Amino acid sequence: SDQTNNVPGDTNQQRDVFLYDRALQTTELISVLTDETPMNGASHSARVSADGRFVVFVSANTRSLVSKLLTHENVYLRDRTLGTTTCLTASNGVEIHPGPSKSTVGVTLDVAMTPDARWIAYTAFASDGQTHIYRLNRLTGVRDIADRTGAGLANGYASNPSLSADGSRICFQTNADNLGSYPAGALDLEKAYVRDYSAGTLTAIGLQPNGLATTTHCQL
Repeated sequence: SDQTNNVPGDTNQQRDVFLYDRALQTTELISVLTDETPMNGASHSARVSADGRFVVFVSANTRSLVSKLLTHENVYLRDRTLGTTTCLTASNGVEIHPGPSKSTVGVTLDVAMTPDARWIAYTAFASDGQTHIYRLNRLTGVRDIADRTGAGLANGYASNPSLSADGSRICFQTNADNLGSYPAGALDLEKAYVRDYSAGTLTAIGLQPNGLATTTHCQL
C-alpha cells in the first residue's frame, strides 16, 4: 500500500507491505528491517505462508544491517514470530543477482512460496543478461535454476514462477527456444514449462498439434 496512515511510524514515504489479521483486526507493517526500521525503497509482491508466520516480498530497499548499500531490488523474508527480516538474495550485504549493467533491477516482480515457507521461487537476472527462475530451499540455503537443460541455461527471458505445495514442481513461462518441445527459433513466442524435480523432467505444456503454444501461463 502507498498509504502512510495504516500503522503508526510509517514515515518512509514508500510503498510498503502490510499484513492484516482478520481475527484480531490488526494491521502490521511487514517491510521493515530486523531493527524494525521501515525499508527505504518500494516493497511489493508479498506472499504469506499458510500459518501466517512468514511473508516473502520484493523491495528496492538499499539499506542492510552490515553497513553496506544494496543497489537493486531483492527478495526478503519476514519472520513474524522471531521478528527478523532476511534478505534472501544478498549475503553479508553483497547481492547475489547484480542485475544488468546500469540497471537498478536485480530481482523482478515475480516471487512464489510454498505454504510451509520451505521453498521460495523468484525471477532474477543471471550473468548472461537474461532473467531466470530460481528455486531456493530456505532451510539449506541451496538454490538452483529451473529454466535450464543439461546443455545450459535457457536462451530467453523467464518469468512468473509458481510452486506446487511441496516445492517438488515449478512452472514458469519463457520466450527461450532451447528448452525443447516447441519449434526452434521461436524466441518471440511465450511458452510454459513445468519442471518436476522428483522425476527429473522438464515438460512443455499447452502445446497445439502444430507445436505452438496454447497457453503462456501456468499455476500449480
